Amino acid sequence: MSSIWTTSSSRWGFDMNTQDNRKPRRLLAVLAGLAVALVVAAGLFFRDKAGGEVRNDDGAEQSATEATDRRNDEHSGYLWQAGAAIRYTFTYATRSATTIPGTSGPMEGRADIEGELVIAVDEVDGDGTMSGRMRIDAVTAGEIFLSESQAVNRQHLQASLSGVELRLRVDRCGRVLNIAAPTGDAELGHHLLQTLVQDSRFSVCGPGSDTGSFTAREISPHGHLIATYRLGDGEVTRSEVEYQTLQVANGAVSGANVAVMGRAQLREGVLQDLHASETIRWEGESDAALAISTRVSMRRVETTHEATQRPEAVVWLAPDERPRSADTAERLLHRRAEGLSGEQLVERVASHVGGDGPGFREFMWRAPARVAVEPALVGDLVAQAANPEALAGSRSLALDILAQAPSQEAALGLLDALQSAAVRDDFRYPILLQRASFVSNPPAELVDWVRTKSHSDDPNEAGAATYSLGSLVAALDLAGRSDEADDAHSELLTRTLAATTGDDRANYLRALANARRISDIATFAEFAEDPHNSVRVAVASAFEDLPGAASLAFLPTLIRDRDTTVQRAALLALRPQPVVDGALTEVADAVEGGYIVRRNERTLLEAMTLEIDRDPASVMRIANAMSELTSDSQVRAASALLAQRAAARL
Repeated sequence: MSSIWTTSSSRWGFDMNTQDNRKPRRLLAVLAGLAVALVVAAGLFFRDKAGGEVRNDDGAEQSATEATDRRNDEHSGYLWQAGAAIRYTFTYATRSATTIPGTSGPMEGRADIEGELVIAVDEVDGDGTMSGRMRIDAVTAGEIFLSESQAVNRQHLQASLSGVELRLRVDRCGRVLNIAAPTGDAELGHHLLQTLVQDSRFSVCGPGSDTGSFTAREISPHGHLIATYRLGDGEVTRSEVEYQTLQVANGAVSGANVAVMGRAQLREGVLQDLHASETIRWEGESDAALAISTRVSMRRVETTHEATQRPEAVVWLAPDERPRSADTAERLLHRRAEGLSGEQLVERVASHVGGDGPGFREFMWRAPARVAVEPALVGDLVAQAANPEALAGSRSLALDILAQAPSQEAALGLLDALQSAAVRDDFRYPILLQRASFVSNPPAELVDWVRTKSHSDDPNEAGAATYSLGSLVAALDLAGRSDEADDAHSELLTRTLAATTGDDRANYLRALANARRISDIATFAEFAEDPHNSVRVAVASAFEDLPGAASLAFLPTLIRDRDTTVQRAALLALRPQPVVDGALTEVADAVEGGYIVRRNERTLLEAMTLEIDRDPASVMRIANAMSELTSDSQVRAASALLAQRAAARL
């Protein structure tokens, strides 16, 4: 595990090399947030059964059966063929932040995933409804972040989903009628695939199709909505969404800022290509808030034949109905630990010299779970870390596992190890101390110890502890321990505002950013024009982790900053921001004003590629300006292409 903290000659210097260790603190909101990393395909074919009703443009309601039966020659929906296995490649990215009234802070997360999925058709009824299976055959790239502050990489996603299928019934318009109940050891995979179906919605036909457009009542994980679809030559677009209720508000809500783009191409009743995105931003009373952005693309690879299956007994559920199991988390933890014994864990830790090595990622996935289900291993790891003769890599690995194991015994063991003479005498002590920042539910003893260390006379030790304290605030918030979190946060805020040097302000701001509280945006904004560039970099980096309208209000100032590092940090912070009308207009003004330095031109284009569906007009302005102003021929060509893509979306 790399560290943000270094013992460089500059006081409280940060090493942003290798992994970005701030990112594991981005947390996916509840299990749906975890599963959203796999919201890849189903809803791109399927639309939820929103109470069995759809509505045409004049407001008349029809039953689901009537909607299914209504056909027209041009847009008759999917032509399912029994025995067909349709394979697609897909990409998916999401950024989210949800604040629920009564909690102390937002639950946030991010996910990126690419792979291949298959829809296998087992049977087709006379009305065009198919019974079949959906599965993800391969995860070719991807990573998500869990509430345990651990990254789940491609191998782990592949292992969790391999061979897991979700049974479902889908009508010819893509509306999911039922899904099969998740059972047995594949419960996690089933749960993820079930959320996949509920989370995405895309109809390809409906009542009013013969008029060129139709509306549909739908259910998403965020609430109830009405979606508008428009039909073209072999193409269906999803052009508008109006949320009627948002779950975060516990009822009806108005004023949600929503932007959608969806385009599906069909040929002979088979989906060929799809690109879709949805962004939601809403702020309500009592600190309730929602900000989420998702982007999905799919492309058909081939259609093959696969043996059909007709199981005798299937327990069907509604698309949004979920069986609950009290021991699911415990069973999943045991399953995650499978394949690694306690003896193997201890042996590998003792011989570890550093680096990844073969199978290291899988080992780091299973080891914390093994420690959680086998608490006796805590003593072995503490002894290894406290052994003065231990290899440096071995000591670091023992601390890493203790910090990431989801148990109080492991967290207290980490505290014992960090207080040992061998760890204190290690010249890397500030780096090792930061392992405390990765504990997902820190015991009070660990929090108190880190707070004490943050006042150390040793500036490197104090800096490492202060940086870690910010992360512990976020962990306490997530664990629902608001009073403890508020107390530690108050101390951090006071020290940030009282800092007298640029270096101290920058490093306190970085620590405060780790707390991940939207309420701190106003504090960061106060330092957006600080005379020290390190402070402005810290502010821009904080806005990357704290998306919101308030962040967007200050980013244009930082984008105009003539310091290359500050400007780059501000451009990177654009990517996770929610949709706000006119937000990119000021960015376009800055670009046309010639503020973007050459070293940051490619960073800007990368950010605008992600923004193209949010505000294509502003992206086109930015791309056209870059084409004229840049002296880099490759940037000029890329800008021209981006401008064309943006123009096509207008």
